[in-house]
Amino acid sequence: MCLQKRAAAKLRGRLRPAPLKKQTAVYQLSGESFTRVELPLSEVPGRDSDTELERAILGHEYTETIRWQKPNVLVLERHEYYEKLKPTASGDVKFESIHGLGRLYQITATIDPDGNATLVWKLRKDRP
Repeated sequence: MCLQKRAAAKLRGRLRPAPLKKQTAVYQLSGESFTRVELPLSEVPGRDSDTELERAILGHEYTETIRWQKPNVLVLERHEYYEKLKPTASGDVKFESIHGLGRLYQITATIDPDGNATLVWKLRKDRP
């Protein structure tokens, strides 16, 4: 199988591995023990309306802690990398090639005394 066909098959799901994911876990002191704070990170606001991500396949997703802004406010950063087949031309030859797409979000998590988290997502345009 030629390299282009393998790449196209991979993006169509036949050879696609599971995406790599890295998450951050947060625990809060509750009495004399710690309880896990659930961070609702699975639903990214605006992803469904992001037309550039249509038919794109998630390659990896990393969520990392940046800093504690206040004792109950945690700033996180999420990087998502996608691959997508796009039409390409070289002279008179037309074919599909793999293009990488990235998204970088700053997430501010405010944790209330009961351990509930409220998230504010900001898509960063100033990617490093």
